[in-house]
Amino acid sequence: MPEAAARTGRIKQANGRSLNETDPRRSLRLYARNVARVQERYADLHEVLQMAAAADDELAELWQTSEDERRTGAGYVIDALLGKGPLKPGLDRDSAVDLLWVFNASGIFPPRPPQRMDQPALL
Repeated sequence: MPEAAARTGRIKQANGRSLNETDPRRSLRLYARNVARVQERYADLHEVLQMAAAADDELAELWQTSEDERRTGAGYVIDALLGKGPLKPGLDRDSAVDLLWVFNASGIFPPRPPQRMDQPALL
């Protein structure tokens, strides 16, 4: 289980500022900013990994681990929000985790156009 504890630590560290923010709306905005920054770099790779997972057991395990960690991270964020106050009426913890997990999926981020070799990078 040391590997699981290490993953938990990495997930919490990556979301530390948003988890520690006392204002729930700002906390969620910080989390959304973090997700957007990560997905900007990771979405294409995640899509390739998901496709390759269908053909390779090790890659399927890696993809599933990635999905599990993303869901675990969503749970930490929702738990932090619950520590700041109630969720929207009618929204329970598990449903909130499901929603956040869906909203931070790489598939909802628009694909980036390929970098042309004759153009300098913008950033």
